[in-house]
Amino acid sequence: MEYNDLVSDFAKRTLINLDHIKRHELAGDEETYFVTQLWNSLAGLIVLPREVELDRIQAIPMFELIAEGWPDITTSDWRPDTLPEFVVAMRNAVSHWNVTFKAKPSHEIYELVMHSTVKGRNQWRGRMSVGVLEDVARRVAAEFVRDFAAAA
Repeated sequence: MEYNDLVSDFAKRTLINLDHIKRHELAGDEETYFVTQLWNSLAGLIVLPREVELDRIQAIPMFELIAEGWPDITTSDWRPDTLPEFVVAMRNAVSHWNVTFKAKPSHEIYELVMHSTVKGRNQWRGRMSVGVLEDVARRVAAEFVRDFAAAA
């Protein structure tokens, strides 16, 4: 399949893949690694847009997104004001591998903690459960489908 807009099409395919993996997990497929797929999806989504493309993401204030149901994962004093700032904060954490996976004694991952420096001065920290990771990945993908397809 060809890409009409790399970021938008990647986001659409990510949502399809997440649905596929989730169906297999719910069906009891033991060879399904949903947390691994979630992490790969989020990493791909937030690292894929090159820095020059980040201005294509609508500058929606984070307080509006949180009011609409987006999870508030920020645990630091500095908070991203807009969706692009949030994406950059996560992008820096992921691309520089500033992520800690927390696991139960059974080795099942239950939480991720991320941190990054944004614009060389602001320290950002975030924390999310696996359920919130899925929510964030799906919401970021949906925003990218809308924003990048509209700009294509």
